[in-house]
Amino acid sequence: MRGRRPVSTGDEQMKKEILIGTLIALASALAYAVTSVLVRQKVTQTPPLVGAAVSVFSGTIVLGAMSAVRREQGLARKKRGIWYFLLAGTLMGLGVATSFVSLSLAPVVMVVPVQSIYPLFTLIFSRLFLGHLERITGQVVLGTILLVIGIVLIAIGRVR
Repeated sequence: MRGRRPVSTGDEQMKKEILIGTLIALASALAYAVTSVLVRQKVTQTPPLVGAAVSVFSGTIVLGAMSAVRREQGLARKKRGIWYFLLAGTLMGLGVATSFVSLSLAPVVMVVPVQSIYPLFTLIFSRLFLGHLERITGQVVLGTILLVIGIVLIAIGRVR
């Protein structure tokens, strides 16, 4: 162990949180993937906005139950944060609705890759609004560009 400096408890805790956050993100990706397939299977038989409303409602119930179990109370103390979450929820609802409509019109293998272009928008909005909180490196920019190129190649391949 020569030449290595000891890792502080704070560093270990941060690495553990990053690992847990990454695993939860993978679970989220799996949930979204299954959701897209389930929606595509039935959205051709049901109006897409009805499907979106039912899905958002059931998701609200799940979120409420999770918040109750965790006893989430912090938002009541930070009134200003409510407006950010209302805007985020509005945009999320719009995203769900447009996702269901697009899945009612096009194949899931076409829609999902195109929807996956959102990291490009995330990169841009992070730079504009979170510049003081987020560090955007050349690797992040390059990875985002490669991701977008991959999405374009998938979309072009499906159109032919």
